[in-house]
Amino acid sequence: MLKRLFFNLGSKGVVFISQFIVLILTNHIIGPNGRGIFIAAIAWSNTFLILFNFSLSTAILNLSNQNPNNIYKLAYTSAVAAFILGFASLILGLLMFNILPSLFNNLSLKYAGLAFATIPFMMIQQYALAVVQVKGNFRAFNILYSSYAIINLTGIAVVWLIHKTSVDFLLYINLFAWFFTGALGFYLLYPDFKKRYAGNSILRLFAKTSLAAHFGSIVSFAVSRSDILIINYFCIEKETGIYGLAVGISQVLLIIPLSIQNLLYHSLLGKEKEEQKKILLHNSRLTFTIIFVASISIFLLSSPFVAIVGGKGFEDAVPLFKYFLPAVVFYSIPMVLSTQWNMMGIFPQINIIAILILILSLAGNIILVPLIGITGGAITFLVIAFLSFCIHIWFVQKYLGKTPLQDIIFIKAIDIQAFYKAT
Repeated sequence: MLKRLFFNLGSKGVVFISQFIVLILTNHIIGPNGRGIFIAAIAWSNTFLILFNFSLSTAILNLSNQNPNNIYKLAYTSAVAAFILGFASLILGLLMFNILPSLFNNLSLKYAGLAFATIPFMMIQQYALAVVQVKGNFRAFNILYSSYAIINLTGIAVVWLIHKTSVDFLLYINLFAWFFTGALGFYLLYPDFKKRYAGNSILRLFAKTSLAAHFGSIVSFAVSRSDILIINYFCIEKETGIYGLAVGISQVLLIIPLSIQNLLYHSLLGKEKEEQKKILLHNSRLTFTIIFVASISIFLLSSPFVAIVGGKGFEDAVPLFKYFLPAVVFYSIPMVLSTQWNMMGIFPQINIIAILILILSLAGNIILVPLIGITGGAITFLVIAFLSFCIHIWFVQKYLGKTPLQDIIFIKAIDIQAFYKAT
């Protein structure tokens, strides 16, 4: 598993390097104000993506865990769903902008429209990633996962060289990159189209599973991204841009648990409960150790790091790291453990907990941001991350059996030995 992780991290490394270069280029050119506008536009498109994707990716993973043959029946349905749901969310987003423009503070209709137009292509990528992930085709997964970042970097580099970079150009490039990525996702799903007839029973099960998971996905996204929208509403563009830079740098670390999560789905399929628990805890310990060490390193180098990545005008992002980096450490464990809960299909329990966390998150941001600005959003983020961590530790005890905390977060000699063994 560890060897496959480093291979998978290779593709994630391509994404990270591409995004990091893009971050440096755009920050130095458009500054905090432009960064604030761009982040707000992307936050709104991601919000509508989550609202209307109906968590079909999670349903694909869950149903494939129940019966591996389901995956071939769901590919066609996923592509059609991405087309219908994607364009529906695009239209609804534009309608909402015209009805309630005050919610989109700091954004014009042009900026919002360019961001919303990416949603159908982001959806097709999500569903295609789930399909190839279940099939264990990690080469296709890595290509599809990294395609957007590479195309986006190429486009921005070109317009930067001809001194045309602006918020408008960034959003146009973003749309083109997602269009190409969506086309690639469609290409990967196409071979299964001949099995497009899935039957009413599998379609009903698909819908039932996706809806059960969807509420939790909406709530989880609201918890992790409502801060950007609330800060954009109460604060000026510069403050949103500074906050977004601090979030972006700290959350780069989540590439590690995300890579582990990608590999875990396939590794856990078809295993007995005890074997699944063994694999899950091994990867949880590995994740915590890597993220903890990386967070300390970034914290110690935060001032020069922000100076390089952000440049002039972003200095106020440095103090925010004392809240964001510990939060990332706490969030890394739930990202890994949630793999098991999705495969087990315990969505009602997840949804109840998610509602409570959402209420606390919204209350914290709405109260603290007007009082102390972007620091209020960072404090809320840390508190919610810690609560999420505690809840997932409790889930381990409830669904996998009593397990000491050290077995979940502290790396063992056996974990190091696993690096030298084929898995």
